[in-house]
Amino acid sequence: MEYPVWVEIGQGGVVKATLADVSETGARVLIDHPSKLPDQVVLRLTEAADPRRPCDVVWTTETQLGLHFDKPAVASKRTVRVA
Repeated sequence: MEYPVWVEIGQGGVVKATLADVSETGARVLIDHPSKLPDQVVLRLTEAADPRRPCDVVWTTETQLGLHFDKPAVASKRTVRVA
């Protein structure tokens, strides 16, 4: 599996990454310089930030990030207008 995702790293920072594997409880993400990330991030499945998954970083390698989902997916409160 290779799916584009975005990782919120706090204070408005967002890093583009690739979702390599996902389960009900977590995910493995391919990302540059994962050791520079905080212990908690938000995984976004779209660039527009919906849905969002708050995560704990549980492990890192030189190119990968292991995430554990803190809670179920959170939908944003934005309103979508249909013409």
